[in-house]
Amino acid sequence: MVLTLTDEEIQEMKRILLDRDADSALLVVKKLIKRLEQNAQAGLKSHLDR
Repeated sequence: MVLTLTDEEIQEMKRILLDRDADSALLVVKKLIKRLEQNAQAGLKSHLDR
């Protein structure tokens, strides 16, 4: 599974690392997991759904 990150997301992650902001890091991980789950669900659609 591949998840493409925007430049803004990468910059946000770098900022979080520099600030050692655990709460923000957790939010980023939650967002990424949600996107991965949405991508996985999109791939499970049946050809009958059209």
